[in-house]
Amino acid sequence: MACLPPSEPFQFLPPPVYTPSCDAPTYSVEPGPHEQRLALAACRHGRRHTPNGIFTRKSSGITIALRDQEEGMSHPTYGRGALIGGDIALKSTHGVISVTVKVEGHLSLAITEGVSTVITFLNQTNNVWKADEGSASTCPSMFPFEMTLPLGYQDGDRIRPLPPTYNAAYSGVPDLFINCNYTLSVRVVKARNLKLWRPQKTYVLLNISPYAIN
Repeated sequence: MACLPPSEPFQFLPPPVYTPSCDAPTYSVEPGPHEQRLALAACRHGRRHTPNGIFTRKSSGITIALRDQEEGMSHPTYGRGALIGGDIALKSTHGVISVTVKVEGHLSLAITEGVSTVITFLNQTNNVWKADEGSASTCPSMFPFEMTLPLGYQDGDRIRPLPPTYNAAYSGVPDLFINCNYTLSVRVVKARNLKLWRPQKTYVLLNISPYAIN
C-alpha cells in the first residue's frame, strides 16, 4: 500500500476587517416632528400605550369631549374596531326630544375636467337619548356615549377594511384628486309647541385615520 505524504497543518485565516456600524436609531411609538403615522395596528393584549388626553369641541350650545386622545392634537384619532367614547353636554335642554351621534366615512375622486364622485362607505348612528312618547321626560344636561367603529365596510359582496384618512393629488392629463375623510356629528332635535322645529346640528370633524391595518 502506498503511503500518502503527510498533509500540511490546517491554517486559520484571520477574519476580514469590519467597519463599525452605526447605532440603531432610538425607537419611539410616537411619530417624530417630521414623521406621520400611516397606520396603527390595534393591540389585542393591552400592551400599547393608551393616551389619556381629552379632545373637546364646542358649537351651538353643544360640547363633546372624547376620551383617550393625545394631548394637543387638532383632531382625534381612532383605529379600526376602536371604541369612540366620551361625554356630551348641552347648554340648554329645553324642548330636546333626541340626541344622536353619527360617524360617516367619505371617499371622493375628482379630476380637473370637473368630474367628481363621492362615495359614503360608512354611515353609523348611535341614538344617545330619546324622549319617551307621551311622557314629560327631561333630557339630562350631560350624558356619556360609546360606539364602536367597524373593522371594515361592505363593498358589493366583499368586506373591505376601513381605509385611512388620506388626501393626495396626482399630476397628469387630467389631474386626479383623492380624498378620504371621516366625520363625527352630534345632532340635537328640539320641539316647540309639541311640533318639531328646525333641528340644531353640530358637526365635529374627526381625523379618524383608522390606525389599524391588521
